Amino acid sequence: MTEDLISIMTEDKDIHVDYRYDLPPEVAESIELKRQAAELEARAMETQGTAAKKLHKMGVSLRDIGSLLGISHQRAHQLVKA
Repeated sequence: MTEDLISIMTEDKDIHVDYRYDLPPEVAESIELKRQAAELEARAMETQGTAAKKLHKMGVSLRDIGSLLGISHQRAHQLVKA
């Protein structure tokens, strides 16, 4: 809305507004930790297939693979067969 108002008032169609917030340290820390957690989760997902296949080759059951990786045994089976 801010960009629209400035655009109307100045007749300039190329308006961009940057917002900066002065957040309490606890809020900034919470946001950063959430970002880090999402990054780590993405990395864990990338390595699940390799980990599942390696465990399967070691003779670990699909149920145990699922338990170790925090996934269902059905998902472990999909990863092993992929």
